[in-house]
Amino acid sequence: MRLRLFSGALLFLCVSVPLRAEEFACYVRFPTTKPAIVLVETATAANAAKVASRARSKGPVRQREHVKEVVECIPRLTGQFADPAAQRLFENLPL
Repeated sequence: MRLRLFSGALLFLCVSVPLRAEEFACYVRFPTTKPAIVLVETATAANAAKVASRARSKGPVRQREHVKEVVECIPRLTGQFADPAAQRLFENLPL
C-alpha cells in the first residue's frame, strides 16, 4: 500500500513540474508608434504572444499605447524573424 501511494505521489510531481522557461522575442505593432521588440520569459511562443499582447509603448503616460498586433514570437537565442525589418530591429537591440 505504501509503495502505491509513493508511486502516485511521484507521478504527480513529475506531471506537475512546469515547462522550462525560455526567452522569446516578440515583434509587435502599435496603432501609431513604431514597431517594437518585446522580450518575454515563458515556456512557449504562444504564451509569449499572450504576454506581449499586453505590453504598452514607452513615453508619457497619456501617450502610451497598447499593442495592436503581435506579429511573431521567436526563441531569443536561436530564432530569426521572417520579416527582415523585424530581424534588423532585433539585431540592433542593446542586449
